[in-house]
Amino acid sequence: MSTSYQTLELIASHHAELDRLCEDLLERGSRIPPEDPEREAFRERLRALGWRLRAHRAEEAAALMAEAGDGRDRLARLMTEHGHEVEQIEAILERSSDDAPLELARAVTEAARSCRANLDRLARRV
Repeated sequence: MSTSYQTLELIASHHAELDRLCEDLLERGSRIPPEDPEREAFRERLRALGWRLRAHRAEEAAALMAEAGDGRDRLARLMTEHGHEVEQIEAILERSSDDAPLELARAVTEAARSCRANLDRLARRV
């Protein structure tokens, strides 16, 4: 079984969106001083990146499951094994309340890009 063109396009569009969001967050994080009151709003933007990743993962999982046929059980197992990066973003935000915005953005975008890479690898394995 191979991944369809439509699913690969969906994955590519998600990949591009994530790259844009990460670059934007890194740029914004570099402009916010650590004591700025805008920090809390920025943290919410970082949290939103995690929610966006969760939505990407759900859409891609549905598309891949529809194409998996007899391999659905294997795919479900793989999705479960590789689904913890989104929770890592929440954990980073919880434990780093005093971090400078840029350092926080770097940690969150690294976790997000790791999640994206795992979703890409998963699609190739189907």
